[in-house]
Amino acid sequence: MMLRFKNTIMLRLGMIGIVLSGLIRLLHMYIPMQSNSEHGTHASAGTGYFYALFGITIALWLLAFLQNRRSGQARLAAVVNTLLFTFISFTMIAAGEGMSVYHFSVFMVVAVVSFYEDIQLILLMTVLFALQHILGFAVPALTPVVFGVKDYTLIMVVLHAVYLLLTSGATSWQIAVKNGYMRTLEREQEAQAAMVQQLYEQLGDASKRVVHTADQLQEQVQRTAHASESVSQSVQDMTIQTAGQAAVSETGTRTVQEMVTSMQKVSEAAELVNRTSRDSSQKAEEGYAAVRAVLQQMQRIQASVGDVTGKVRDLEAQSQQIGQTIEVITQIADQTNMLSLNASIEAARAGEQGRGFAVVAEEVRKLAEQSASAAQQITNLVKDVQSKTDSAVQSAEHGLQEAERGVAVIQQAGNSFTDILAVTKEAADETLDMTSSITELAQKSNDILSSIQEIEGAAAELERMSASIVSANREQAASVHTISGIVEELNDFSKDLDAVTKQLK
Repeated sequence: MMLRFKNTIMLRLGMIGIVLSGLIRLLHMYIPMQSNSEHGTHASAGTGYFYALFGITIALWLLAFLQNRRSGQARLAAVVNTLLFTFISFTMIAAGEGMSVYHFSVFMVVAVVSFYEDIQLILLMTVLFALQHILGFAVPALTPVVFGVKDYTLIMVVLHAVYLLLTSGATSWQIAVKNGYMRTLEREQEAQAAMVQQLYEQLGDASKRVVHTADQLQEQVQRTAHASESVSQSVQDMTIQTAGQAAVSETGTRTVQEMVTSMQKVSEAAELVNRTSRDSSQKAEEGYAAVRAVLQQMQRIQASVGDVTGKVRDLEAQSQQIGQTIEVITQIADQTNMLSLNASIEAARAGEQGRGFAVVAEEVRKLAEQSASAAQQITNLVKDVQSKTDSAVQSAEHGLQEAERGVAVIQQAGNSFTDILAVTKEAADETLDMTSSITELAQKSNDILSSIQEIEGAAAELERMSASIVSANREQAASVHTISGIVEELNDFSKDLDAVTKQLK
């Protein structure tokens, strides 16, 4: 198909080349391009050669046209087109009287023939051009027609050959490189085609799996829809139960709040009793301390009364001793008085010698009388002291007895206060324990109230979450319905894809 297309392009270009050859011939027939002598000689020599070549080109064009239209003859048409353009170049050179400018048509032919990208055709064209130059150099009659002059040197022919070979070789090398690249590209395309074929097969398998998965997904979607409905119903039932539980929790909250209020009042009363007990205990302790102080004071008084009684008794004993001593003094005074009287008597008897002794005896008598008088006074005082001492002893003994009875009474009062203090402390401890228990009970009641409130909050949150779950289930049901539609579309698409892959295979 591609070769036939190239042949069609080459036929169009060949027609243009034939027309250009005729125009060149007409141009050189009516417009001299060289000197008159050379023009006449070359024109007469190349006329027959030109018409022969011109006829060959027309024949080759017609042959190529016919071969290109036949099925399976495209390769032969390409060979004929190569001959056609080679002879078109020959015709242009002959029409231009062999001028060197028309030899550039050789490069035009190389470029046009390389359109086939076939080295064999370029080789065929190169051989024909080489034969043309060899004949033009070897046959003198053709030399003016081919080279435009009668004498053409070998070096010029060699240069033409070198340029022709370089051009053909470079073009062939380019074609070879390109063909190698194209073969590599074809192999890659074949590999890619194999990969694409494998991909088509995998795509077909994948489409089948997608269809199978879509069917399974459809079943799963249906089960999910049923499960969502069941979950929604369960959540609704749970919501109803949660609402009932919330009502029960609210009732329990009110009851516990009332209990907490009562416990607070009891706690306050217990605290008051506790304070009263503490005050009573404190007062009992103060009373006990006062009794102990009084007892100690009474004991000191008892001790003092005992000391006073002892001292009074000692004073009584000493008074008796003083009385005895005064009696002795009185007796001594009486005897002294008697002695002084006897001495006065004796002094009187002695007369004048005894006068001094009489004076002394008188003085002794007076002193004895004074001593007796003083002793009598002392005796009276001692008796008075003894009388008062006896009264004091009796009073002291009575006071001691009263002090002892007071100590006994105070000790009894102290014992009573001790019992009162013990009972008060016991009552205070029991009241404190009761207060602690009531406080702990109130705290636990508060904890219960907090727990019930938390339960209410959790129930409210659960109710809210249940509502959210119901809403989510509704959205999920809608999504499941949407997914079901998408799965159906996916199933249809998979079937279409499977059909397309089958067509591609």
